[in-house]
Amino acid sequence: MLATAVSGCMTQSPATGTAAPSATPSANATSISTSIAIFGNVSKPMNLSVADLQKYPQVSLSLNYSAHHEAAHMEATGVSLNDLLNATQPYDDVTTVVFKGADGYSVSVPISTIRKDNQSILAINSPPDGSLRDILPSQYYAQDWTYDLVSIEVQ
Repeated sequence: MLATAVSGCMTQSPATGTAAPSATPSANATSISTSIAIFGNVSKPMNLSVADLQKYPQVSLSLNYSAHHEAAHMEATGVSLNDLLNATQPYDDVTTVVFKGADGYSVSVPISTIRKDNQSILAINSPPDGSLRDILPSQYYAQDWTYDLVSIEVQ
């Protein structure tokens, strides 16, 4: 297991009362996404179910971060974002990856940030709600960790 310190802006999860990254689903979100679309400037767009994602080699992380100036911890397992990007075959001119949650929250991350971070994953069944979530341990602020992820657009 890898221990990574991550400090960032955190919010209280309305459903569980536990600390969670600020990209939590809205109170109107009623179900957790069980598949993800990866599309955009790629040769091979994909729509993957959780079962599909579980067929990829799994990466486990042990993450420490700050929630409201208090230490928090998360265990997460998932697929390397770099493996998923490689499978979609992005075009040479790609510069950005946009992660979008079921509640409409989205964040843009330079593809170079993901490419440099071999620990960036698409977590499967991530705490506290079991959703799909991108986890970018190299990012200082956890707001780049999109909760209840439904799509990844490569631009």
